Amino acid sequence: MRACFTGKKFNIIFDQKKVMKNSLALLLLLAASTCLVQGQSDEDRLASYLLRRLGKTGSIARPIAPGNGSQTVDLSLGLSLLRVASLKESSAEMDVWIQMFWKDPRLSWDPAEFGGLSQIALPSDLLWIPDVRPFHAGNYIPDRVSPVRVVAMSSSDVIYVLPARLRAPCDRLRNQSMSCRPVLGSWVYSGLLLNTTLSSSPFNIADFEPLAGWDVARATAKRVETYYDCCPEPYISIKYSLVLNKKRGSEGKSKGKGKGMPRGEEDDD
Repeated sequence: MRACFTGKKFNIIFDQKKVMKNSLALLLLLAASTCLVQGQSDEDRLASYLLRRLGKTGSIARPIAPGNGSQTVDLSLGLSLLRVASLKESSAEMDVWIQMFWKDPRLSWDPAEFGGLSQIALPSDLLWIPDVRPFHAGNYIPDRVSPVRVVAMSSSDVIYVLPARLRAPCDRLRNQSMSCRPVLGSWVYSGLLLNTTLSSSPFNIADFEPLAGWDVARATAKRVETYYDCCPEPYISIKYSLVLNKKRGSEGKSKGKGKGMPRGEEDDD
């Protein structure tokens, strides 16, 4: 059916079939858009939600809940020793996992709204991360082969496990023992801004790869508060102690190899 309206300056032709065709195309477009939104996975929706909450300051500002009356972020710090890659007269290179646990109120959600998801892995460069470093200068090599992600929990708990190699100063003790002492802590934050404490497993050696000719005698960790003349607030560090005992009968095998060091480890300090 066609209806025509004629005027002095224009003609308007109403084509019912054409209108129906255009309406059908619009409905199909709206349906496709709805399916696209509904087709997002729960993880996609959750990631988008959290990144919106973080905003542009996510990787800069410390995670402080507004109105809580405190400016302190509590950090639980642990160290897992995997292997001693090199043991020399005055130092040791260690492959470790630096384990950090803290809360970020911006990273919380109701799992029921996201298909029951209670945790998600997010890129670490989008979030605020504690600036934990070894205190002996220049002896820190993070694993950059594959960027490490942060695990965020719906409860606002955040878990970050960083593979790294660090060099620790060592001293020779009596009876052919070696004592190595890595120290970790925040590089810029005082204890009033970042309160670092020992994790439930502060110095874990459960996955330690045995070192030829040596046994682990002791692995301990201690929280230390240090005050400087410049500043009234405390600065917190975690001091680790690893004591290695030379195995009986290994002295003769390593004779001439770096003053009692493991075979193949020359002492070039």
